[in-house]
Amino acid sequence: MKSRLTLLTLLIAVSVHGQIVLEHEFFMSDPLYNGNIQTIHLTPDEVVYTTRGGGNIYLFDLDYNLFQTIPIAPQNYQYIEYISRELFDCDPDNIEYLVRSGTWGNTLIEIYREDGTLLESIPYGLFDFPVNSIANVLPYNIQSTPDGTKMFVRIMEGGQESMRIYGLCGDLPVPCCSFTGEPGGISGIPGGTTFRYSTASPNPTANETTVRLHAPLNEPGVMRLFNQQGQAVKSVPLSSGQFEIHLNLGELPAGTYLYRIETESGVKPTGKVVKI
Repeated sequence: MKSRLTLLTLLIAVSVHGQIVLEHEFFMSDPLYNGNIQTIHLTPDEVVYTTRGGGNIYLFDLDYNLFQTIPIAPQNYQYIEYISRELFDCDPDNIEYLVRSGTWGNTLIEIYREDGTLLESIPYGLFDFPVNSIANVLPYNIQSTPDGTKMFVRIMEGGQESMRIYGLCGDLPVPCCSFTGEPGGISGIPGGTTFRYSTASPNPTANETTVRLHAPLNEPGVMRLFNQQGQAVKSVPLSSGQFEIHLNLGELPAGTYLYRIETESGVKPTGKVVKI
């Protein structure tokens, strides 16, 4: 009896451990790593990992292979944000990024192309859009609107304050293209109706898995599944009130897949599922 219990305990431990798979490890000694690595959307359908170090932006595919190094044009900067392909100049062959630098009273926002070309410079510009506590929504500095994508910049110059609104040529890649984690593209999410986490089980899986949301969806949407090259390979329509999503991966090859949920309010946090 004791041996059977020991065997059962061992099998349960192996089963639970098998749901957590170490895929890659970045070391602090690696010049490509600065302690901050995350997934971003260069376009709505192109998902990559990014980090920075040594004056460069590094982009990795979903297999963690480095595929592009972009020198950061200014020598002194504080934040690198909104790395994208078509947000500011609508040229899909060039990656662009926004730089924030300076100190209070002497701030600067600049937008560069990957070759170092300066696309825009906004002296005294600030990205500190306040939270609208009355409407209970979270606005962000770059927002999608029915009239196109807008960038809101607060100007503090010589004791005078103003808010400038810039029209951008492209669409906002979502859910996030910022080192600071600012979820650009979500122009307003009612507080208390969003979820922050989801889990897939079993994971890894040979065929099917169920994604469970932290809270039910408050509107219809769609789940999109991406392969390691950032290509959309599957979509599942979702209903308002749904909190469990059944995924059949039987027709897909083995590998790691990234899923995200899109609704009219924006894009929810992504997750991973491994097909074995």
